[in-house]
Amino acid sequence: MIKNTSKRIDFKGGVNKVAETATMTGFSTKQNFRDCKNNRSGLVSRKGQSRQHSTTDAAQEIVTLFQHIEKGGTKNLYAQRVDGSVHKATSLPPATTTGNFGTEVLGTATGSIPASFSFLDKNLLYSDKARGHYGFPGVGQSVKGFVVYKGSAAIPVIPQIGEDYTNEVSDSSTTRVAILNSLNTLANYNTVYICTELRANSLTFTMVNVNGNTVTLSGQYWKSDGTWASLTGFSDGTAIGGVAFAQTGTITWTHPSDEIPHYQFGKTGYWYRLNVSAALDSSVSVAQVTYTGSWQAIENVWDGALVPIIEAQTYKIASLRYSVYGHNSINISGMFRDSGDYVYFASNHRLCGFYINVGNTPNIIKAAITGSTDVSFVDGGTSDDFITWQQARFDLEGFEDGQSIVITNTVSNNATRKAKLVTGNKIYTETGTLTAETNVSATLTFDNTGSNTMTCEFWDGDGWTAVSNFNDGTTVASKSGFVTFSRTATAQKTQFNESVYAYWYRFKFSKVASRFASIAISGMPYFDIADLGNGTCSTTWQGRPVYNFDKDGNFIWIGSSNRVCSLNGDDYRPFNVSDDGETNQCLAMTPFFQHLLVWQEEKGMKGGKTTIIQGYSPDTFQKYTVSGNIGIVNAKAYDVVDGIPTPSNPKASNAKMVYFISNKGFYKTDGMSVVCVSDPVGIYFDPSNANCIRKGYENKHWVKYDSMTKNILIGLCTGSSATVANTFLVFNPFVPEEQAWGTDTRGQALTCMVELEANSGNVTTLQYAGSSDGFVYQINTGLNDVGASTVSIPSQVVLEIDGNGEKIDAKTIQVRCKAQTAGTFTPSIAFNGNPSFTDEATKSMISADGNAYVFHDFSINRDVVDHIAVKLTHDTVSEEFYLYDMALINVKVKNVIKT
Repeated sequence: MIKNTSKRIDFKGGVNKVAETATMTGFSTKQNFRDCKNNRSGLVSRKGQSRQHSTTDAAQEIVTLFQHIEKGGTKNLYAQRVDGSVHKATSLPPATTTGNFGTEVLGTATGSIPASFSFLDKNLLYSDKARGHYGFPGVGQSVKGFVVYKGSAAIPVIPQIGEDYTNEVSDSSTTRVAILNSLNTLANYNTVYICTELRANSLTFTMVNVNGNTVTLSGQYWKSDGTWASLTGFSDGTAIGGVAFAQTGTITWTHPSDEIPHYQFGKTGYWYRLNVSAALDSSVSVAQVTYTGSWQAIENVWDGALVPIIEAQTYKIASLRYSVYGHNSINISGMFRDSGDYVYFASNHRLCGFYINVGNTPNIIKAAITGSTDVSFVDGGTSDDFITWQQARFDLEGFEDGQSIVITNTVSNNATRKAKLVTGNKIYTETGTLTAETNVSATLTFDNTGSNTMTCEFWDGDGWTAVSNFNDGTTVASKSGFVTFSRTATAQKTQFNESVYAYWYRFKFSKVASRFASIAISGMPYFDIADLGNGTCSTTWQGRPVYNFDKDGNFIWIGSSNRVCSLNGDDYRPFNVSDDGETNQCLAMTPFFQHLLVWQEEKGMKGGKTTIIQGYSPDTFQKYTVSGNIGIVNAKAYDVVDGIPTPSNPKASNAKMVYFISNKGFYKTDGMSVVCVSDPVGIYFDPSNANCIRKGYENKHWVKYDSMTKNILIGLCTGSSATVANTFLVFNPFVPEEQAWGTDTRGQALTCMVELEANSGNVTTLQYAGSSDGFVYQINTGLNDVGASTVSIPSQVVLEIDGNGEKIDAKTIQVRCKAQTAGTFTPSIAFNGNPSFTDEATKSMISADGNAYVFHDFSINRDVVDHIAVKLTHDTVSEEFYLYDMALINVKVKNVIKT
């Protein structure tokens, strides 16, 4: 039976690189095309690309691109080069630069990998494995502390008073302000303390009431030796003619190399001290204070919560006896009679100080009473003499056995007597030391404040070493307070006295401790983030930083809430991603819905891993293995795409999917399972194929969703000789049932891509890509690839039409395309799987009658065939190529004769 028909063929669907072209129906080539945006029939040639800058100072591969929008609103574009350096664009897109891309903000580093980057409260976090994790606060970042200190005596290391205006200077309100009225000099114990989360090199003051007095400003920072040091390169932008705080302006200085965090006013951060040379006038106020800083290594900053010590031991040399305590109720009564008496205590961390809580049992170093004609002195004859007091109890006022008590305001007993025994209302002395007097207004004083001192040491592996810059804020445990000193960097762990293996410290007083003295000790730890290794990848999740290091690479470190630099305390958690004993390195992490998605590298027979972390606090975090053998190749090899339709959510209003590259293929995950979507282009993941992705070049692959064309762009390093991405794939995720794949050829070898917010113009979102030639390109712009030269975009589609076991007898092929003002395309045809195509005459895209589209017919001069391949090629530089559909005209389909 023979039937005549016309067969319409939509230009819809994806390329198939796996099937035998001689037997397939569909695209065998779909090059430099994008699907019609409504996902209906139609293909349009892709847009071009153009250089963002005219020259490059180094023809190095651009590994990653990313944008950082600072707290003040400034947009920055950064490029990571293959040498590990990071550069900041001079011009903000869509503006272009005449000259090089920009300036270096982070130096070269051997061994860098595609960086991960994220943002927490507008702080940029950056990780590239070649060094520790880095951070950048940007311009306009809010300060974390602003305290005006006006004291009347020497300022302690950890101040106890101050007017806290942190909230007032954290917004731009001119009615909520910090008051600096009549602020005096540091010599008069006045200063301003300012805290930042990352190290600062400038502070911007927005003034409300300005100062009129002649005053200059100076600044200090907290130095690594535990002291305040002057800021160098200090410049006061608030000054006018020698008058500080006379205008809104920025104070700048040079980043110190030895700056460390400091604890005061209940928080740990980078503290600065601003001092005036003379008193400000009586009406000075500040509306807002912000800061900036350079790119800097992230530190593990103590969260400020005191850490109870592990154990304490007291040693009395007279009895050669150790007594063991927990961190509370450490009995020091009567100790330090001998120089060898010590309190020892253990900490899990090196310390820069500790806190002594005396509760209601302080060490008594001063006691004094003055009677009101109610003190009497009694001569006991052959028994002990004693003093009585009718008004109250001596022991409740701090008098104790063994004290040397000074007696004044008497007639016959003005002397220093040693208390032999103290009871409620009597102080006994040795016989023959007192003269009888009755009902006098005597003054009795015990005072060790000037002579009793405290010393402290730590174990350094060879012996006990005195701490430096020691400061006793407890006055030998007579009150609760902080004992501080320089960081004990040379401290070593030991199993002191066969006890716990820890860092051990000890202290003693120069005078005997009072008989009821009992204390509790908590440590002030500090941490060296370098102990964890270099920073491999990072992200932010639920307002927390999440870091991974190359040491213990299967662990992630989930930091404290809303703190960039805190990997300690009760609000953080180190988390083991693996549950099978494997230690494969984590390579990428991203928030996904309310969860955290983590990938590990594919290594060994078990491969990699894809894991979901769930929970809302360190105590509730738990993991779910999405795949036990599918991992990821690097940190730029994934992207999250919103609105993906699924069978359970066909409208996809709230659906999202993550797409990523594994060594085994291109996958998608909804957080419950992983699905391979790369079967039609599986040759690039087939080890038996010469075009397979290249082993050892996993860091060269990349993925990015292009929201302008609604396609995922993919770069793969394939074959046996490529060293950068050389195969460029295009995937339309919105038609998963058709797996709409395509390929691109590029005038330049693109190595990464970013979507960013435009700094000007009418288009909000722009797409930029890095290249192996050291240039950054704007893509989706123009009709050509413009670099060192202009390269036209060779758009080509090959549509395979198979008879599926029947013969095809078609007389005419008709192609319909969108009308353009210029340009041509060339149709070609081949039969029965023959790779040689015969070109037809070039066809114009200009409509002669003004219609919106153009029809072109060309004849098939061939007897009946099994298979037809139609190739349409466009390389005109002036117009896009927009294909609607194709048709076979006067088709006769004959049944295959069975034999």
